[in-house]
Amino acid sequence: MVVRDSRAGLHLQLAGREGELNLWLPHGWTPLRAAFIIPIDNDIEIRLHSIQRAFRLLQGKPIGDVIRRQKLSAFHRHRYVQMLRAVDGLRSGASKREVASVLFSRDVRSFPAVEWRNAPERRQLARLLTEANEHIERGYLRILNGGRTKGHLFRRS
Repeated sequence: MVVRDSRAGLHLQLAGREGELNLWLPHGWTPLRAAFIIPIDNDIEIRLHSIQRAFRLLQGKPIGDVIRRQKLSAFHRHRYVQMLRAVDGLRSGASKREVASVLFSRDVRSFPAVEWRNAPERRQLARLLTEANEHIERGYLRILNGGRTKGHLFRRS
């Protein structure tokens, strides 16, 4: 169990055989009349499943797996890692060609400028960076709700 105490409350990260569970207790260790508060929106299925896992944990029972649509496939895990590495490389000062050589092929470094301009690795990196930037600009929320892009049940006007 990892515990972080802050002005915002107590944050617990609990690990079991089935996975991790993160809990936030806004009043620290002494939650009087504890309750789960969840918004009613299109993600209620995920939220209720998370509450059931938390409740089982509090009862000392196995928490069970994460809901199926929240699990990442091997492909998506690999793709997200590539996105992070690409953005991190650029932010660290590497050129796009250097990033492409690390992610796709070492041969890219030795391409003449004309060949690099027309290289499939250059286009692949551009697509990867476009997708990464979309995720950085709140698109990451699609990962958390299983890739669904539907709007919320209740919209603010």
